[in-house]
Amino acid sequence: MTETCAAPSFLAIAEFVMRWVFALGGWGVALWLWKLRREQARRIADHTELNKTIDSALEQLEKFEALVIEFWKNPDSNVMPEQISSGMSNFAFHSMQIKRLADDREYPAKELMDVRRSATLNMEQEERGIVPQKERLGRFVRFTAKLRKSQIYHKRPFSG
Repeated sequence: MTETCAAPSFLAIAEFVMRWVFALGGWGVALWLWKLRREQARRIADHTELNKTIDSALEQLEKFEALVIEFWKNPDSNVMPEQISSGMSNFAFHSMQIKRLADDREYPAKELMDVRRSATLNMEQEERGIVPQKERLGRFVRFTAKLRKSQIYHKRPFSG
């Protein structure tokens, strides 16, 4: 006795195809959602890194400001001109890191130059002390405040 195989019905073929379509479609949706989540996680990490760098830059600015004020205010200060130059370089480095992390932010070159000049101009020849350097210190504090207000140092909320 020979058994004959009946040809598969149209419904059986349609059911088979539909199962594969749904299976592959499910895998496709899962892959798309995974890529979407990975991209969002990368953006969150970049945003966090940017905020940490901004915090670090502002901390460097505070240290630099304290060094400069101590140097010019106190004639007997132990702060050396090299420390001021190093502090300015550290702050400029952190500012450049912010620029690298966020291309849409403008590097405050003019403001940095104004702060550097007010801190270091004629450093070796000028008399130190609060009275002779009152104007310089006021100008330095104003330029530093203006620099802090630069949009490169503003933290922005995360926008998914």
